Order: sequence, then C-alpha cells, then structure tokens
Amino acid sequence: IPIPSNYRYDEHSMEAKELWSLVPVNSKYSNGMGSIPNQKFPINEVFAIKALEFFQGDVYKVVELISELSSSPISSNKQSKQFNEKRQPFDVKINKSSSPSSTLEYQSDNVSFNSDDEQQLFNKYLKTGTVDFHGFTVVEAMKLVPLILNHWWNQELIHRQSIGQLQKFGNSASLGSVLIITGRGIHSTGGISTIKASVNRYLINNNYIFNQPTSGSFEITGKRMNNKK
Repeated sequence: IPIPSNYRYDEHSMEAKELWSLVPVNSKYSNGMGSIPNQKFPINEVFAIKALEFFQGDVYKVVELISELSSSPISSNKQSKQFNEKRQPFDVKINKSSSPSSTLEYQSDNVSFNSDDEQQLFNKYLKTGTVDFHGFTVVEAMKLVPLILNHWWNQELIHRQSIGQLQKFGNSASLGSVLIITGRGIHSTGGISTIKASVNRYLINNNYIFNQPTSGSFEITGKRMNNKK
C-alpha cells in the first residue's frame, strides 16, 4: 500500500524553483536555459505539482515521469487521473552517511547501488575520472552525480590537508577535473537530454565550476568554497 505523501507544494521552495526551471509549463516559469522541451506534450501545471507532492519533493523523479510521458503522450485531460490511479512510488536508495568528510576518505562500499551498471560506473570514475550516463535514467544519474562529486571534492580537501595547503588552490581542484558525459539528447523528446538539463542545474545550484567541452558533456574543474556564484 503506497504511503501517503506529507510533502506539500510551496511555490517559493527550492524544489519548486528547480522543477519549473527544468519543466517549463508556460513563460512564467521558463528561463529558457537547459529546460525540457514540451512541444509534443503540453505539461499541465496541476499535474506537475501533484507529481512533485506524490514524490515528496523529488524533482528528478518528476522530471523522469514527465519525460516518459512525453515519449508516449496521452491526452492532457487524462494526466492527473492516470497518474493518481496507476503510478506507484518507487525508491532510490541513497546512503545518507555518504556526505563528504574533511578527514575520512569516502568508501564506495558504504553506498547502496541499485544495479551492477551503477557500481561499474562509479568504479570507472574512480579509475578514469570520467562518468558516462548513456543508458541511465535521470533518477539514476542524479543519484550518482552528488555521490561522485562529493567524493571528488572530498579527495581534493584531503589532499590539501595532507600537504598543509588548505587554501593554496582556491576554488580550483589540484587533483584534476571530472568529466560527466550526458549525451546531446538527440534521442530525447525535443532533442534535449533530460539528464543534461538536470546535471547543469545541479552544478549551478551547488557552486561547481565547470565548462562544456562538447554539447553533451561537462568538465567540472572546481567548487566555489565561499558559496558565491
């Protein structure tokens, strides 16, 4: 039996702002930057709000749901009914103790992975510094992005402590960058990758310094430690 959500929509919340930046239902909310196109599937605002409440504020689950519906559109007057009757909640396991530490090295075996693919992707990142999200859903990707970037920046802080130069390198990583490949979205609805849009928004909101060497990748080179964008 699904557990009723106690989350209630607040238009001023961070979740709401992030949702409307990724899912523009009209010109009021769209900022035109890295959002999910809706030419083929006009998103109903009430439906999006209900979905956000249903998933207890998890923006990326809402984005994935809307992306799925955009690929197989149904009539807009059936959205809320079909969502309420048939959609079941699902769980993405994230170890809450996986926050970066300034003194302890992050251990990958403390993380609950949902699949061998997730484990292999994380292991590849450890070896190469590259993360390729081809074949992953937006929910899977946005579980792994914070985990990987937390680990990466934690290693940077550990290195700085070990050489007694905590402030020497400023906002730039001395151990090298991380390359995240999201794809250009040529097979996504409207031609824009939902993972790309979500990663872009996450990097901006969490003060990461990055560039885009190609239209389907992000190179993360540092993090603003003073939290100023």
